[in-house]
Amino acid sequence: MVYNVSSFLQKGDRHLEDILKKLPGVKVAENGSVSYQGRAINRFYIEGQDLMGNNYNQATRNMPITAVRNVEVLENHQPVKMLRGRKHQSRQL
Repeated sequence: MVYNVSSFLQKGDRHLEDILKKLPGVKVAENGSVSYQGRAINRFYIEGQDLMGNNYNQATRNMPITAVRNVEVLENHQPVKMLRGRKHQSRQL
């Protein structure tokens, strides 16, 4: 599922967290943890890289919304070790 950020953007939105709170099925807890359809997310990719590990709330709370074009939700995503280093055709955030 790919969400176009500009479709959810409203006056006063400054960071990625502001948009995530508006996406259908996505909830952002007070501590910054993100869940999708009631299940906590286990990976948070920025440009296809899991850069933040479990500290992704640092990105969601500080990344300016102008730096984000799309938010993609991958259900049942399972990274396959033998495919690492190969180029993905889809954009992940």
